[in-house]
Amino acid sequence: MGDQPELTRVTDRWRRLIFVAAIFLSAFLLFVIQPLITRLLLPRYGGSPAVWNTALMFFQVLLLAGYGYAHLLASRFRGRRQRMVHLALVALGLFSLPPVIRAGLQAPPDAWPVPWVLAALAAAVGLPFAVLATNSTLVQHWYAESGASDSRDPYWLYAASNGGSLLALLAYPCWIEPTWGLETQAGLWALGYAGFAALTVVTLAITNGAQDHAAEGPTASLDAPRSLAPPSPRRRARWVLMAAVPSSLLLAVTMQFTTDVAAIPLFWVVPLALYLFTFILAFSPRFHVPRRWLAVATAMMITVAFGLIIVALPIGLGMMALVMLGTLLAGALLCHTDLAADRPDARYLTDFYLALALGGALGGIFNSLVAPLVFTSVAEYPLTLAALAWLVAADPSGTRPPASTRHRIIERAALALMTIGTVVAAMGKLLAPGGSGMRWLFVPYEVLIAGLALWWLRRPFAVACTLVALFCVAQLNAVGARVDQTRGFFGVLRVLDISTERALLHGTTRHGAQSRDPARARIPLAYHYPDGPLGSLVAAEPPGARIGVVGLGVGALAGLGKRGQRMTFYEIDPGVEAMARRHFTYLADSPARVDVVLGDGRITLGRAPDHGFDVIVMDAFSSDAIPMHLLTVEALDLYLRKLAPGGTLAFNLTNRHGRFDDVVRGLAAARGLAAAEWHYDPSPEARAAGASTTVVFALAPAPAAIDDLVAGGRWRRVAPGPAVVWTDDHANLLDVLTWSGGGR
Repeated sequence: MGDQPELTRVTDRWRRLIFVAAIFLSAFLLFVIQPLITRLLLPRYGGSPAVWNTALMFFQVLLLAGYGYAHLLASRFRGRRQRMVHLALVALGLFSLPPVIRAGLQAPPDAWPVPWVLAALAAAVGLPFAVLATNSTLVQHWYAESGASDSRDPYWLYAASNGGSLLALLAYPCWIEPTWGLETQAGLWALGYAGFAALTVVTLAITNGAQDHAAEGPTASLDAPRSLAPPSPRRRARWVLMAAVPSSLLLAVTMQFTTDVAAIPLFWVVPLALYLFTFILAFSPRFHVPRRWLAVATAMMITVAFGLIIVALPIGLGMMALVMLGTLLAGALLCHTDLAADRPDARYLTDFYLALALGGALGGIFNSLVAPLVFTSVAEYPLTLAALAWLVAADPSGTRPPASTRHRIIERAALALMTIGTVVAAMGKLLAPGGSGMRWLFVPYEVLIAGLALWWLRRPFAVACTLVALFCVAQLNAVGARVDQTRGFFGVLRVLDISTERALLHGTTRHGAQSRDPARARIPLAYHYPDGPLGSLVAAEPPGARIGVVGLGVGALAGLGKRGQRMTFYEIDPGVEAMARRHFTYLADSPARVDVVLGDGRITLGRAPDHGFDVIVMDAFSSDAIPMHLLTVEALDLYLRKLAPGGTLAFNLTNRHGRFDDVVRGLAAARGLAAAEWHYDPSPEARAAGASTTVVFALAPAPAAIDDLVAGGRWRRVAPGPAVVWTDDHANLLDVLTWSGGGR
């Protein structure tokens, strides 16, 4: 290595170990803080899945800033000056610890929440996160200049970086979150950052002489076998694109999971862990899989994903996870393998990672900022699949090696299986009630896509996928007789005329309905049917009662209001109130005095007078997901303060993917409350009239209130049994999830 001191084998080994430890620890901290800080944010924003996507976009932009700083530091500063600048920045990060959500950064009810979420994240963890984001690139750059025997190609350290990230993401839901409360987690993370600062000092100290020597001249002595020419603009643009598409796919998959189930770290972590795992494989020196095989696997998964979107089968959570995560795994691995194969000489290392960070940030900005403003549906998922199809077709090598006989046999077998699966899925939808005859046209079209995917893997496949994506977007915007549709921070809202009813759908979940027959327009339907638990509870209240409802929906419970009563609805999504007033008449026709208060239910209910409600109904959902912060002991204490003496607190626990009975049992046990439950299964006549299966738990400080309910014969006392106690500091939704999709 020129006139640099010759490194012994022992020195090489220890130096490599220290570099790996430095890059591993910074990556671990970088990815532990993401679910931790977002969990701290959720109670302020109603548990919306958009919080995580906005946070991911924020972290990607900060990662881009960190990579930009690393590129500037490596290209403009040398030797001692470089080290002093970076150590000063690392030290500054210590002054913003531990990470906490600052007071005063809650979005006003009528404001777009995204800027407020970004401001809260920046104040809580912006500087230390940006410092950690610089470390992967800088450590690889320092290693390239260290004079170690394998310093010519330091990209293997990127696999170590992603290994630390992956371990952090797996450790958080499986170990960290179940073991410690949020306050303890924040304190431990601050200690970890202090350890990272100390390790950075050691790393720079052991490379002192080598880097000072490198400052005397250019790094041409790296003698890498790759081209020494600077990357062309076209090549840089390709890097950005190959990083942007899997980043966008990651966010699209995450949005789908957190919208349909719950905004919890598990459903943020699993897609992100798979995404990082593809980086580890792609940049590992030992990973050698022919690109053609990766392209075939990706094309197959794209075809299956499009097929499920088109036929819209009611599949369970497990099948949905298999398809969506399989598509993410195959697509991200293909893109990242292409990136690893096209990595430049080590002297352009910071340019390369800056392009990757820019692509990741652009993908995040598209999903979190552009898509909610441009589309009225979650259109980014099929569009990202189409973009991925173009990358499948665009082999960077520019050549298509001839396929062997074995490959042809595998491809033809896969084509046959794909064709059969697509036809069966399409027939299942077409034969189901409500199937659209137009989908007959897409059965042979899906077969054609499978053939193109497995036979050519070229431009015809990408063109076919683009056309299907456009059809999917049109389908998402025109399901049923669509009356209105809008998309906001809290998801997609649609008003549909279905048979004799008009319904409001939030994501994939019906949030209330009203008969289109004027003679029956005052009768609440679905969960709020008068014969069911919620309807019976509200209808039994006398004139003059004060009723609070967290979660507006279409305002169906207002249809049961009486003259002299006062009903106050608390709703976090302004779009829900707009839809309820524009397309439904429950609020306008109610004899009771009805008010709607915008904002998170727990926060806005906290501003109401104590002992002000005779009944409080907790009916807050986000596409069938109950926000965890509404089911903690601290939240229960707030509700009890707002109840009048003898009042009743009711929880609508109807949910497809979770059984929250044990949580409410835990709340009742924690505060010594009397409790009753009603698992309402409508009669055939009631179901035909619009009633839905409903599960409601009622709690009351006064046992007499529960005695009155049980005396009617339909409520029954809550039997002792397993209980789960959630607090603001510690809650684990894994305890109550079901995976079959049957739910109730």
